[in-house]
Amino acid sequence: MEKEVFDEILIELKKLETERNITILYANESGSRAWGFPSTDSDYDVRFVYMHSLDWYVNIGSPKDQIDLFITKELDLKGWDLRKALTLMKKTNVSVYEWLQSPITYRNEDDFQAKLLALCPSYYSPKRAFYHYYSSMRNYMNDFGQTMKLKRFFYIVRSLFNSLWLVEKESMPPLVLEDLLPLCKDENAINAIRDLVEFKATVGEGHVGEIPAILLTYVQAEFERLGGLAEGVKSLKVNNDLFNEFLRGQIIGK
Repeated sequence: MEKEVFDEILIELKKLETERNITILYANESGSRAWGFPSTDSDYDVRFVYMHSLDWYVNIGSPKDQIDLFITKELDLKGWDLRKALTLMKKTNVSVYEWLQSPITYRNEDDFQAKLLALCPSYYSPKRAFYHYYSSMRNYMNDFGQTMKLKRFFYIVRSLFNSLWLVEKESMPPLVLEDLLPLCKDENAINAIRDLVEFKATVGEGHVGEIPAILLTYVQAEFERLGGLAEGVKSLKVNNDLFNEFLRGQIIGK
């Protein structure tokens, strides 16, 4: 990432803290840049977790707990209040789990990322995550074919490999696509995916291209196979204790 863009994002985050009277605990890059298959015109999807002062939490109302800002056509910011983020993580909403694994980090106050990652195994339900990724893949498959947007194809591939990881490993899938490729046992298919990643980096987000026959066959076969594997994926029952303790520690200290 260009230093100029990185610095611009840091400035916008600092400005947001001042204007909203919040503390941004963690901020990262999401989307195709973090997943490892950007295009020439991929925008910057900045995601963050923030915290208010204690008074905000001691409130009988329902104050807004999410921030959405479109700074420019190329840059958008989306953040969740800490309590909302933890509540969603308890339900295995995969977004925050993915944010915490991003290879591009803009803010990480007091090692927030590592502290929250340490709690993830106690709350991450492989079965819930599987249903999320497999359902996403099923929706994307409506457009699956020999000619399609490469961006859409990689959404399918990413959902496929995340689902496979959850079946085989029953743990959080890594975020970067390259780290998921060893799940594929067909070296020719892996090479075809890598070639498409390289090509996608030379074209725009809207590019429509040909999908190699080997990938059409591989993706379709794995999609059909995955449909019968959901029941075998581990589920997880959780309580609020660790997240409540973490929330209190962040807001009022130890």
